[in-house]
Amino acid sequence: MAGCMGSAVATGLGMALSAPEKQVAVITGDGELQMGLGSLNTVATQAPAN
Repeated sequence: MAGCMGSAVATGLGMALSAPEKQVAVITGDGELQMGLGSLNTVATQAPAN
């Protein structure tokens, strides 16, 4: 996902929820955390098992 700063965490959450049998890992940086900090709250609320 090149050029999509601010959406990796949300995309990873969507992938995790749509395919619970697969392991999902997201690598992000400080720019995303600055632009999409609320996404981490959503991940914590949804708490996907994978």
